[in-house]
Amino acid sequence: MMLQCREAARQVSKGLDAPLPLKERLSLAFHLWLCPRCTEYQRQLLALRAMLGEELEKLLHPSGDSDDSLTAKEKEYLLQPLTRSGG
Repeated sequence: MMLQCREAARQVSKGLDAPLPLKERLSLAFHLWLCPRCTEYQRQLLALRAMLGEELEKLLHPSGDSDDSLTAKEKEYLLQPLTRSGG
């Protein structure tokens, strides 16, 4: 049975945080092959994650020409969810 879009979206999101089991990866890949809307949803989530990662990197490691640097405590707070999810 093919995944419904709602379940595919859940798996796309889940797959960003941790590797999916083989069966889920295969069913998601098949769904994405057939469903342009879910493929676009995955592309948007990946782009959003990349943009947020770039902004977080700028905050954590400023170039030195701005006052946007964070304290060690602020950096630790921002990194907590990433270290818990393995991202």
